[in-house]
Amino acid sequence: MSLQSCPPDRVCCPSRVQKRKPHVPHPPSPIPVSRASDSAIARLGILAHHCVVHFVYLIHLTRMLGARNYIGLTDHQIEHCNQTWEFLCGRLKRELDPSEAARHGSRTRYDERRRAVILGADAYPGTGQSANSRLSVLACLAHELAHMRRAERGFRRPVNPPDGFLDEAETSIYAAFLRYVPLRDREDLVEDARDRLFDWLAFPKE
Repeated sequence: MSLQSCPPDRVCCPSRVQKRKPHVPHPPSPIPVSRASDSAIARLGILAHHCVVHFVYLIHLTRMLGARNYIGLTDHQIEHCNQTWEFLCGRLKRELDPSEAARHGSRTRYDERRRAVILGADAYPGTGQSANSRLSVLACLAHELAHMRRAERGFRRPVNPPDGFLDEAETSIYAAFLRYVPLRDREDLVEDARDRLFDWLAFPKE
């Protein structure tokens, strides 16, 4: 009906015409997830966490082991290590075992069971740029002496990461305060402790 054909007693107004509301589609209902799917997702999350943990640990291991010298020590170098060790220990005699030092890739470490330091090829510095690779023979042996002295005082050493990084950092700081450690070696030991703290901070925690 047009406006002209409206009866006189009736008002025809286009604004009164009811308009249809636009159709708004409902959001799709979430897909139900079964308990089996939840379990699979949880297992994937745990697996991803362990992958990250081992990846960070391998990076740390590569940096720490690959940075130092790995060529077996000569008799002259072993003798130098023995003299340095005696210099650090002073009057108190402590065992330095050089039986593995001539082997390629051997590691300098403190053996808690034997209460002795095992001399390895990595007692000598390497060619890397990290503080650990720069540590001199004196700084390296001072670090191991610090492990020994901390063990004698009852410190329990966490070996595995991430807390093993904290133990190594504390040991380097301890070694920096040992007598006869010169300033250059002290600075390298403090930087080594800093790097190990960064390793601890970067390591995924449970």
